[in-house]
Amino acid sequence: MNKPLPQPSHIGSLALTEGALANHGLSRVVYSGPHLQRETFTAQNRFEVLTFLLLSYNASLSYMSSSSLQSLCQLSSRVCICGFPRQHLRRYKGISSRLTVTSEFLVQLVTGIHYALCNGEMDLGSKALDDVLYRAQLELFPEALLVGDISHTHTHTHTPVCARTLTSPMVFVGCQ
Repeated sequence: MNKPLPQPSHIGSLALTEGALANHGLSRVVYSGPHLQRETFTAQNRFEVLTFLLLSYNASLSYMSSSSLQSLCQLSSRVCICGFPRQHLRRYKGISSRLTVTSEFLVQLVTGIHYALCNGEMDLGSKALDDVLYRAQLELFPEALLVGDISHTHTHTHTPVCARTLTSPMVFVGCQ
């Protein structure tokens, strides 16, 4: 081995296996479409990065546990109503300022919520979808409103058969 061995303090709680030592210091880059590679996470590109992470998460929804889907629904609700009057009705503590969101980010949230709704998370999913639609209306995001309304209509008219018909998540790609 030509590489110097990493110090155990830099690895943390990882086991010192040959694979872990071989991969130490390597960076992994994931591409999706003609996007630019991001070296840093800044305020200017954070929603582009978060939207891509949600897109990757949504592509693996069929492998996620119910607790992961519940967390997605709770996260969606908190992000969408934070800093708005609806936050006080839910009595969410913590952050009280508004979080800036993009339409593409909300579309990816709706995609994950739709899958959760069709796979047993009706209560949290319905609340999260209502919160995303609330935020999309306040921000006047037509793409998020359209996708959210379609999901809302689909889950309310096809609730009994929804879980049987949806085996993989729908991934919505917005046009710019």
